[in-house]
Amino acid sequence: MPHNRLFPNGYLTLLITLLFVASAVSAATDEWQTLQSQATAAYQAAEYEQARKAVNKAIARAQKADNGAAYQASSLNLLAFIESAQGDSQAAIEAMDQALALAGQTYPDPHGTLASLRLNRGLLLHRAGQAKEADAALGQVIDDYLQLNDTGNGNLWKAVLTRAQILADQSPGEAVALLSQATRGLTSASGKTLQPDANNAVALTLLLGRVQYQQGQYQKALDSLNAARSSNTSTGDSQQQIEILELMARCHDALGQSDVSIQAHKQLLELRAGEPASMARVMHLNELAMTHQGQKQYGQAAQLYQEALEMLEQMGKTGSAEQALVLGNFGSLRLTQKRTDAALPLLKQAYALHQRPGQYPQEASASAGYLGALYYNLGRLESAEQPFLDALRWLEQAPGTNPQARLVALENLRALYTRWGKPGKARPYERKAQALRAEIREQRER
Repeated sequence: MPHNRLFPNGYLTLLITLLFVASAVSAATDEWQTLQSQATAAYQAAEYEQARKAVNKAIARAQKADNGAAYQASSLNLLAFIESAQGDSQAAIEAMDQALALAGQTYPDPHGTLASLRLNRGLLLHRAGQAKEADAALGQVIDDYLQLNDTGNGNLWKAVLTRAQILADQSPGEAVALLSQATRGLTSASGKTLQPDANNAVALTLLLGRVQYQQGQYQKALDSLNAARSSNTSTGDSQQQIEILELMARCHDALGQSDVSIQAHKQLLELRAGEPASMARVMHLNELAMTHQGQKQYGQAAQLYQEALEMLEQMGKTGSAEQALVLGNFGSLRLTQKRTDAALPLLKQAYALHQRPGQYPQEASASAGYLGALYYNLGRLESAEQPFLDALRWLEQAPGTNPQARLVALENLRALYTRWGKPGKARPYERKAQALRAEIREQRER
């Protein structure tokens, strides 16, 4: 199946404003507010240098205002986002640390303002790729809101979603446990159950389904996604509906439920029918074509692959990794139909495109393997060599490669060099294949 990000962008939004209570209005306070508003407007307009100048003036002015530490913290909070937007993660985190230190001088702990700042810090750490530190920070945010008996206007669920995303990579079982508990409601320090609102309930359940899918728990993932879909009917969020259906289709594919998967893909295409051409629509066409191909409905599959290629051309995405992906799948269809004359140019083009850095190493390997096999069957052994070598190389570069796929790649090279009369080249691949077979047997016997 085509590669897709497990966690799409869109779950997380950085907070850019915090409300602080001023003790009294003064000229300095009024000027700080004006500068802070100017900095915020410039930040939102992506005019970052202008935003930086305004926020630095606001920080300087806040030092003369009543409740100055709180105002400085608010400005430093905004400065952190400006630094992050310009790609300086370390400066962003340092600014947020200063904001937290100043806010700590003003508010008791726990406090809603401190929890909001800690959430921002956790999100910035996550964005900077500091997973361990982000996990610890977000864990504290969750504890803060449970102590406060409050969700912080949804901030609690932002913290849960982000922490679960981090845990999904490090400790999927913990991610599932956290999300399962959150969907039922989290118990605060006073014994109150904090329930997610409808939108967050869908986001939590959808992420739970994604993690379960990642773990190969396809039926459990479907159960979660069906729950998310039911909740989504009340929120009316079409983007979430698309994400739910997309993942449900993958689960049905994994369970061999092709008929249901086809219906899900058709619904996805209908939902996107009024949208401009997009990569998401291309991928839906590609996946629906693959499902039809698996059911030997070759005419429908060919039509859908062709539509996907035409859409890529319309979008100006010829030469892209996605075009290589569709071309390789289309070539495999023609090969299955024994239409060598049609398969060869498709597979050659896909193979050439996959030589560029791309996102689909396993699919690139499959296309190269198909091309090598085609040349092998035509007796063009010299032409088959490089595609077979690349098929193995790309598999070895891909994370989580299926051992059976690697075994096929090794066997292809062994067979090629044996037939070609080059036993010295065949032997290393034969030894590796034997070792891999033994490894696969051991895994099955455990």
